[in-house]
Amino acid sequence: MERRALEECRRKQDRQRARAEGSLPPEDFAASSVPSTSSSMPMGWRKAKVHQRAAKAEELSALAAADLAAGDAASLPVLVWEEKSASEWEEKLRDGRSYRLLLPWNTELLWYPHFLDEAGADELETTVRNNITMYHPTYYFQTPSGVTQETVNRKGQARICDDFDSGVQYDNATGAALLYVSQKMEPWSRSLLRRVEGASESVFNAIWFNHYRDGTVTIHWHTDGNDGLGPDPIIGSLSVGATRDFCFKSKRAWPSE
Repeated sequence: MERRALEECRRKQDRQRARAEGSLPPEDFAASSVPSTSSSMPMGWRKAKVHQRAAKAEELSALAAADLAAGDAASLPVLVWEEKSASEWEEKLRDGRSYRLLLPWNTELLWYPHFLDEAGADELETTVRNNITMYHPTYYFQTPSGVTQETVNRKGQARICDDFDSGVQYDNATGAALLYVSQKMEPWSRSLLRRVEGASESVFNAIWFNHYRDGTVTIHWHTDGNDGLGPDPIIGSLSVGATRDFCFKSKRAWPSE
């Protein structure tokens, strides 16, 4: 039932996006009042139909990959925090296998150490470098002495999204819409999004890119707790390139024994 609901949600999002852009999905497009003989079809219509068929084939391929990933997620072995020692957790997280991790405070993490194989990871990294424009926004901070400090973010950032801009999604960051220009989804990015959705048993509406060019570029502790993301936001994090540590900690105090 969850997988069926996920697919229905995807179809609804795609149809809403198509209507907003002024184009209809292939089945609706074919049902519109267009001449049925090839001799009377304008060349622009032919190109549009070929493009839509290619997009539909790409979408079907992406949904098949997402369905496979969802099946893998449903069968993940479960590891419970309280049932493993620190050394056992260290061993499990380095054995190269995928797990469903049940952590304290009702936190669930789906762990895929080899979500992409080496060739797929290299291809994705090349695709991102060739197609995504990274931004390095300038932030302004008010120091205790009253002086405004200007800092350029060393971490490259970009976002792909069809449905909203930063000012809508991050409604407590008033200047965000001026810092980032959203790029539209393309077949490769939509396919990636669908596959991550299947593996995470969730539905997402954007892809956010962070580029850490070397080991000195990092991100501080943060919660993804912006109001526009909802009360219990879910993220799917996919890393390619050099190995880096990904750390978690709880905002809640550990109960005293």
